[in-house]
Amino acid sequence: MTSASESITTSLKSSLLNYQYENGRKYSGFGKEKYFMPKDERENERLDLVAYMLNLTMKGELHKAPIGSNPQRILDLGTGTGIWAIDMGGRPFSNKVIGNDIAASQPTTVPPNVRFEIDDIEQDWIYSSKFDFIHMRMMSGALRNWPRLMQQVFEPGGWVEFMDFTMHVYSNTDKGTFKPGCPIDTWCNEPKNFWMT
Repeated sequence: MTSASESITTSLKSSLLNYQYENGRKYSGFGKEKYFMPKDERENERLDLVAYMLNLTMKGELHKAPIGSNPQRILDLGTGTGIWAIDMGGRPFSNKVIGNDIAASQPTTVPPNVRFEIDDIEQDWIYSSKFDFIHMRMMSGALRNWPRLMQQVFEPGGWVEFMDFTMHVYSNTDKGTFKPGCPIDTWCNEPKNFWMT
């Protein structure tokens, strides 16, 4: 991803803990671009609620991709609080699960085959081995350059699964406060123009 010296796997650099504070919320100070969502306890609670919601939606399944019964290397992009990576690491097959996020929001007590890295997935990846499965969910508004990410994600031999949502904003009032072409409508219908500038 960025460089071997900037990728964090075991311990955290003090610079990664230099958060920025704005409007009473804490934001990650790591990465080339500022991540638009807070990275504080309130945000962690929201992420955990989203993980619970997705677990209900998926009826307890962690993926839909036919990854087989023994994937060895799994990468969870934008792991957040790490719930999916921990659940995947607790499955009865032998594997190594890496959860990657731009901020340190993950627990320290995890299964022995789960590791968390703090890195910016929009930078060059430095992984020396390919992955059997790359997983990412709920990251539609978090990335600026999807084509670049796709170039790094799609390598022969493994599965990739993205889970996200589509959004349609409307107003059911006749006050005319929402108009097609307004900024929120543009953001929902043309995200490539909003994030890839």
